[in-house]
Amino acid sequence: MRNLIFVFALFFAFPICLLSQTPAELQKPEFTREQIEDNYLVGLNSDAPGLQVSCAYFLGEMKSERAVIPLLKMFRDEKNAPGQRLMAAWSLYKIGDERGIYMIKCEAENTECDYLRCLCEYYYKDHCLKTDHDIR
Repeated sequence: MRNLIFVFALFFAFPICLLSQTPAELQKPEFTREQIEDNYLVGLNSDAPGLQVSCAYFLGEMKSERAVIPLLKMFRDEKNAPGQRLMAAWSLYKIGDERGIYMIKCEAENTECDYLRCLCEYYYKDHCLKTDHDIR
């Protein structure tokens, strides 16, 4: 029984003591919005489609104005998979920049992919309803 208590103390209690003495600068990293945005922009320009999609999502959530041009590039590149282009469209919609909204409108009218066309049409109409624009 003593051995079990010793093993418990060694393997469970000791690591908890180590965690509680972690330096404060490691517990709460203070990253700036610009640093985070820069890292997402680097990921957006990578060759890994999954990383591009993730970075596009988070840049849209941040409403990053700096991401509009790279997202437009990602959206217009027909070599990208429909999912990549769709995430770029969604992020442009979330950011709300007029250049992105215009591209979404054009894609809603001209794309060959029905799925992408329908969602771009939805994003454009929803944007127009939220901003009181005329849907044309």
